[in-house]
Amino acid sequence: PVTLFEMPKRTRAARPRTSLASLAAEEGAPAPDEALFERLRALRRRLAAERGVPPYLIFNDVTLALLAGRKPRTQAELLGVTGIGEKKAADLGPIFLAEIREHAAVRGS
Repeated sequence: PVTLFEMPKRTRAARPRTSLASLAAEEGAPAPDEALFERLRALRRRLAAERGVPPYLIFNDVTLALLAGRKPRTQAELLGVTGIGEKKAADLGPIFLAEIREHAAVRGS
C-alpha cells in the first residue's frame, strides 16, 4: 500500500508595511507626495515591462519615495537622491524628471 502525506503549509509572517513618509524620513527627505509616488510607480512598472526586468531594478520604493518628496528638477538634483547614480540618471533621469515636471504642472506647484 502507498501512504501519502500532506506537508503542513508554511505561513509567512506578514511584514509590517512601511509608510512612504517613514521611508523618506530615514533619508532626511520631506514627506513624499503620494499622488506623485503613484505616478512614478506606474511609470516604473511600464518601463520595467518594456525592458523585461523586475520593477525594483528600475528604482526601489525608497528611491521613488525620495523622488516624490524632493521633486528634483535637474539632473544634478537627481544625482543627490539615494539609489540614483550616473548611469541611471543618464538613462532614466530625463523620463522621471519629465514625469515630475508634468505632475507639478497639473498640480500647479
